[in-house]
Parts: sequence; structure tokens; C-alpha cells
Amino acid sequence: MSNALPRPAHASSDAMGLGPSPSRASQHSSFSSTLPSSSREREAGWNEADDEGPEAEHQPRLLETLQDVPKPFLDKARGIVEQLRGREGEQATLDANSAYLLCFQLLKLAGLEAEIPRLVVFGQQSMGKTTLLDYIMGGPIGYSSTDTGTRQPVVILLRPSESADSVQCWLGGEEIEVKELQARMKEIMSSQGERISSQELEVELAVPNGVHAVFVDLPGVKDDSKAGATQTRSVVRTYVQNNPNDLYILVKKASDDPANWPWSLREFILSAPPKGLGLTPRQTVVVGTRAKEFLVNEKNDIRTQSQLLERVLKRAVKDSSGAPLPLFLLELFSLSIEEKDALDFAAKRAAMNRQMDEGGRTVRQLLETAFEPGPNPQLSRKLTEFFSPSRFKKELNHKFQSLLSEQMGILERRLVRKRLETQKRISDLEDQLALQSPQSCRECIKLYLRELMQVVTELVTGNYTIIRLPHNGDEFLKTFGGNLRDNLEDGHELACDLFPEHYDRGFLTKIIKEAEEVFRRQDLEESLAPVTGPDGRVVMQPGHIVRYTLSKDDTNMFGLVQSVGPPRATEDSAESQGAAASDASALSSKEATVTFYFRSGQAQGEQSQFKTVDKQRLAVLLPLQT
Repeated sequence: MSNALPRPAHASSDAMGLGPSPSRASQHSSFSSTLPSSSREREAGWNEADDEGPEAEHQPRLLETLQDVPKPFLDKARGIVEQLRGREGEQATLDANSAYLLCFQLLKLAGLEAEIPRLVVFGQQSMGKTTLLDYIMGGPIGYSSTDTGTRQPVVILLRPSESADSVQCWLGGEEIEVKELQARMKEIMSSQGERISSQELEVELAVPNGVHAVFVDLPGVKDDSKAGATQTRSVVRTYVQNNPNDLYILVKKASDDPANWPWSLREFILSAPPKGLGLTPRQTVVVGTRAKEFLVNEKNDIRTQSQLLERVLKRAVKDSSGAPLPLFLLELFSLSIEEKDALDFAAKRAAMNRQMDEGGRTVRQLLETAFEPGPNPQLSRKLTEFFSPSRFKKELNHKFQSLLSEQMGILERRLVRKRLETQKRISDLEDQLALQSPQSCRECIKLYLRELMQVVTELVTGNYTIIRLPHNGDEFLKTFGGNLRDNLEDGHELACDLFPEHYDRGFLTKIIKEAEEVFRRQDLEESLAPVTGPDGRVVMQPGHIVRYTLSKDDTNMFGLVQSVGPPRATEDSAESQGAAASDASALSSKEATVTFYFRSGQAQGEQSQFKTVDKQRLAVLLPLQT
């Protein structure tokens, strides 16, 4: 393993950062560039006891269905949030890619890793998927073996190393040496036999001058047997359906024409769900490997660059709507056994970069010398872009930036809605919990009894409002109708016109006589009613039952009037009221003496109280006339 790993040009963050671009760093200035190892903190990755087959259904966990998170994960989430907020007082340059990986780890604690984009490589078996992924990551990891291949999704978390001269590696949460990675991976893949698993295997790498990114290597799609094809396609289809926000790289041979693919493979890759993957140009890039071999074969059949461009466009893969997916034809590297066995990671990375440069020069020479250029120079530039590794990385970075920006905006709005829903749910649960406490039950019973007593008191005293009408009867009649006599006369005339033979024409006269008798009796009863004063109120006299309103708490007392102060004397009535004034000389004209009766909880029987009060606060209670 290397102690000094210089950063090559191929690993520059501008070309293949695959995280938030440096131009957006100012938008995340509170993010910290320090990244903890999620593998060391979380029980994740490969589980030897996992017997889950590829046919198992893996439903994605949506943010809207998230109900709770295990308590141990909450402590880890708080630590990640503190790192996202940044350390106060530090003026270090922001690494936006570290914020991306921290967000990924935070969401993964809740099982929501599908909410944030990752870069996924898939395709047919032995087409160079792992080699292409090594090139994108900036160094040959070499975790897969040609005889075993990738038999389960491999998630690679790449981040810069805290050390300047060493590479660190974690496999399934266990720290190992980089030189042991391929052997351990081969052991894991071989232990599954021919079974293809959908369980993700996590590999974390800390490389000096590395970038923050998350890569996924899916098992190769097999066509050698029906069982193998069914298993691999089931795993790939399930992954794509459960991770709709990822950026996918479809790897095939440069010489492969999709029109010549087997029908089942074409349906699987090109068709819409549920039969196919349903990938679109927005989130997919197609890479054809072995570009040099493709050009060498084509130069024997065609002569011009125009003809070559037609051949290249025929190799394009189209989506379910017929739109071509972005295509690149690349010449990758192939390390020798001696170079693979070398312990120096920097040396292997240098060998990879050297072979990529040599392959790129060979491809450019073939394009310039083996095929005649046309009169249009733009055609040559367009053709060259199909074979350009740097153009491929820029396209990846652009698509990833677009996916990440769009998804983070959507996720932010969904998180705000989820927070409001969660706060309301917590408030409702707290209210339910408060109602179930003994103290709250007693308070509710007291409140209920207090309100019941208030209603009963208002019913007894006649103060309970049964219904509140917006208008009284007089206003209603004035607005919408006449009096009773007018209505009777109108009805009498209508009945005479409609039923001249059956209607009694003397009915109205009979009804009017009976009504006059009723009104006469009412007038007689009113003449016998208590005397009222000029203000319309009943003149209070001894023996009347009255209600006394207490101003302190707006409650009532009931009693019997014993004596009433004389009214203000006038010149005409001074002599007639002389006797009454002598009897109530102690009372003013505004006072009355009342005996109040009440019952307290401590006394066994009724008690009475003789009290002089203001007549304005007394209301005479009269029996209801029937």
C-alpha cells in the first residue's frame, strides 16, 4: 500500500466531483468538511446470515411513511447534523462534496438513502463495469475478480483521507488493508454460489486528495442461463425501481448494436416499467468499452468520418419513447498481473492514467488517419466528442449536478411538510397523554360539574337562552308579511274562489268573533297584573319574590321583600304618602329591605339574612301566566 498518493489530473474534482459543485459552496457555507466513517458507526453492509434471495421484494422507504427512527441512530444523526452546521470560528474552505456525503449518511440512518442521488454502473457481465468505475473514482480498487464477478450491489463510499500518505479501507464496517480487499470480496461473492443477492455490500475508501462520492456497482446482467438471467435482471430491476433519483451508467461493448440484442435483453433495458427499466436521457449515460477494437474493425468496412458517425449513432441505446441516450465510446485500461499485485496504490493509479492516456492517443490517431475527414469540421468535432474521456466526465458531472439540485429542492419541501405533520402528531399525542393522567381526569370532572351547575342555575332562574334568533317577530312580519287579520282575509278570499261549493263563507266572521273574545280576556288579565311604573318595570311591593345579583362573581340570591323605601314625594302626593314615609323612615327611595334565604354546606338547615339593598339590583320574579 502506498504511503504517498499524488492527485492525478484524472481525479480532479472539476472533472468528476459528482457532488455539489464548488460554485455552489457558498450556498452551504455552514457545512463541515470532516466526514465520519459511517461504516465504523453503523451496523451496515454484508450480513453472512442474510438469506434474502433476489426474488424478495424491496419496497423503498418513503419520507412520507417514516414514523420513527431507532434511538441509537438518533445520537449518530445529531453528530452528523452538528458537522453539517460547521464549527464556529473556523474559516476553512468549504468542501461541498463532504456535505453531500454527510447528507447521504444522515438519510441512510432513517433508511432514506434512495432520496439522494448516487452514481450507479450496470450492464452485461464482463463488459468492464468495474474497470469504468475504477477510472471514475480515480484509482484501480480492483475489488472484483474476473472469475466470480459482482454478485450483489456493491456500494462504495469514497472520501478524502485524513492522512496524506495512506489509504484506508472498510468492508462491511470492518477496517482492512487495501491489499486484502479483492481476496475478501472474492470470498464473499464465492460464498453465495450461483445466487445473486439484492443485499448491498458497503465498501468505504479514504484516499488522499480524494473526492466525496457514493458509487454503486450492480451485478452484471447474465444471458448464459435462464436462471442467471432471471436473477440478475430481478436484482437490477428492483434496484432501479427503488432508486429513481440515481444517475445510471449503462456499460456495453462499443461494437454492440442494440438492434442485434436478444429480444429479452432489449425489452429489459429499453422498455418502460414494469417490464423494462424505463431509464431516460435525463438520468442515464451509455458507455461503450473497447473503442480501439471498434475503430480497427470499422476501418476495414468504411472510409470516411461521416460513415463512421452513422455507425456510431447506430450503436446508441434509445429509451422507451425512442429518444437516444447519451453515448460515449471509451478505451479503458487493463493492468497486468504484476501491476495488480503491486502494493503501491499510487503506482497502480499512475499505471491506470498512463494506459488511459495511451489509449486516448491511439483512438484519436485512428479517427484522424484511418478515416477521411469530411468538408464540415463540425462533424469531426462531434465524432471526437463520442470518444473523449474528459467530455464523458463533464457530462456525468453536469447530469449529477442537475439531479442533485432538483432532488434536494424537492426533498427540502417534503421535509418541511413532514416536520409540520410530525409536530402536529406530537402535539396530539401529548394532549391524549395529558387527558389520561389522573390529575387531568379530576380537572375535567370538576369543569363538567361546574358547567352543569351553571346550566341548572340558569334554567331555574329563567336565564337560560334556548335559542338565539337573528331578528324578533315584529321585524320579521314587517319585512316578510302582514298581520294575522290580513292573512286571514287573503286566505278567505282565495278559498272562496277555489272552493265555492265546499268552503263556509261565514268561517272568517266566526273566527274573528272568537279572536275578539280571546283578546278581551287577555285585556282583563292584563288589568289584573301587577302595577308597573313609568319605566315599564313592576312597582316593587312588600311580599314580592326578588332576585338579587351579586356584582362580585355575577351570581344570584333570592329573597322576600319586607319593606320598600318611599318614592320621591311630590307636591300633590306629600300628604297621602305621609304614613308610608313614617313606616319606612329609615329607608331611602332607592333602597328596599329583603330577607334572603339560603343553605350552606356546613349548616344542617336553611338560613336567612335580613339585608338592605339597592332596588336597582333587584328583579321582581312573577309567576308565568298561562
